[in-house]
Amino acid sequence: MTFRQREARLRALEALSLMRKGRSLTAAAKETGISPPTFKRHIGKPLQKRQGRWRVKSHDRISRVMTIFSKGKRYNIESRDSRTASVIGRYNSAVGHYTQTGDAANLQKLKGVAVKDAQGRSYILETRPSKVIRILERLEEPDVPTIYAI
Repeated sequence: MTFRQREARLRALEALSLMRKGRSLTAAAKETGISPPTFKRHIGKPLQKRQGRWRVKSHDRISRVMTIFSKGKRYNIESRDSRTASVIGRYNSAVGHYTQTGDAANLQKLKGVAVKDAQGRSYILETRPSKVIRILERLEEPDVPTIYAI
């Protein structure tokens, strides 16, 4: 994929999330800066028209590349479904919360949680605050962890 295609896909995934929160297709697409036809092209099967309105399924099998920390390292892994992506999203939110507040409670809720990538490899999410800090210190912009890898 080209950079523009990846950017459009990320916007489509963001619009998909907004639709799952109750926004219409038009409103979600407009808010994320993509056209409804581009949204439909990137989302595909999880989008269905029912009773004259566009609806999205509660989960999908859209591939996404997301960033995690595991065993003291940063990984960009390909997730094959929205359920795994949601776990990774909660993890990245917990990392962000910890870096901004120093409160590791949300990280501890994910202790021992593992996620699988598209190839079936399992990664245990890094929840030790000292390891998370070391990983972030090695990154160029440690204060804002990225959720999706571009």
